[in-house]
Amino acid sequence: MLWSMAFPLMKALLIGTVAGMRCMSAPAIVANEMASRKSEALGPLGLIGDPRVQKLFDIAAGVELAADKLPQIGARTETGPLVVRAISGAVSGAVVSRANRENALLGALAGGIAAVISAHIFYSARRHANLKLGIPDPLLAVAEDTAAWTLGRIAVGKD
Repeated sequence: MLWSMAFPLMKALLIGTVAGMRCMSAPAIVANEMASRKSEALGPLGLIGDPRVQKLFDIAAGVELAADKLPQIGARTETGPLVVRAISGAVSGAVVSRANRENALLGALAGGIAAVISAHIFYSARRHANLKLGIPDPLLAVAEDTAAWTLGRIAVGKD
């Protein structure tokens, strides 16, 4: 696609954004795509495409999607969840970058930074929409799930 040629780190930024929204969805999406590619050019990062790792991320993403709808789940902007999102974005960004013959380190930086920024943006947007506009939080969560998976599929899509 033209946009990925114009801005090589766009895919890493997109998958990092997904990690900020749903930290386990980003590696699940990446793992599923890498499993279908079977690319040896990924080196050690190719482990994410292993069927066992793929299954683990699929399960974790499913649990996260369900748990996010529960009222007792803490804020994604707290230190622990934010660190997990940064790591998820960094690993996912590195794999997506390497798979697209880009610099994995730059992809990791872009993905990790995008995850932290998007975690704050989407957390604030969701709270505002719920508290100020009265939109039920579960409805907002489903909309965010859909947006995250859509962005993730774009991030791993082939040119």
